[in-house]
Amino acid sequence: HEVETLPRYHYLCTELEYAWRDHIPEGHTVHKIDRILLDGNLYADPDGLIDLDTIRIAWGDVDNFLEHGAGFVVADRGEIASRCIADCRSGDQIDIGIETSPSHRRKGLAAIATASTVEYCFQKEYRKVGWHCNTSNIGSWKTAEKVGFKRQGEYTYYYYMTDPLDHLAELGWHYYQLGDHEKTRQYYERLFAARTDNPDYYYYLAASVWGEIRNVEKATQYLLAAAERGWSNLEHIQSDEDFQFLHQLPIWEKILKKVRKNSEA
Repeated sequence: HEVETLPRYHYLCTELEYAWRDHIPEGHTVHKIDRILLDGNLYADPDGLIDLDTIRIAWGDVDNFLEHGAGFVVADRGEIASRCIADCRSGDQIDIGIETSPSHRRKGLAAIATASTVEYCFQKEYRKVGWHCNTSNIGSWKTAEKVGFKRQGEYTYYYYMTDPLDHLAELGWHYYQLGDHEKTRQYYERLFAARTDNPDYYYYLAASVWGEIRNVEKATQYLLAAAERGWSNLEHIQSDEDFQFLHQLPIWEKILKKVRKNSEA
């Protein structure tokens, strides 16, 4: 079984180098991840940036996280836009990770969430804060360096999903991100041949890479399959450049009709 091979960076921070309070945009607030926030009574979280199940998996339970962990959010007018949260701890070191809503990226919010979390970690008497990211994730490691993390080295991360069919989809996505769309097509074709019950976005991605090479049959087949399984992003499909060549075909209106119906539902 082929595994994903991901080059990764390891960073450590022992001294905060970013005055995050000076960079908070107007209308934004910074808040520690506490019980009130985790109860969902403080901010709306439309993108699901705060995941209680993930916290429980990493920390055993919420109480342990609140006692030994750390995390901050940046909210934009009452809505969580970015978050930094601790993944694990060992001795005097704690490791953190970040996530920012797509609509709020490139605003410096991740650096604010990270720096406020790092500052709090040092206040809790952790001496080192760790950070791991893919070498290709430029936004991630530039955020780390902006805050004061220093690169310790590079290593290889090998990743495999235990369900072989789920892993075919994972490999398809992996090669799509690398720009190898021929391999993306191959892996999704193998997946669809072995299993017909897949999420809508699998079929949409497959349609996209077939549309890229203007294959009408495959692109429309998988767009219809995505729509039949609930794909509802009408604006995205209409603006997707991979499907521009389909707009003059009669089947295009059939596809849009199904997606529009899903969207209205």
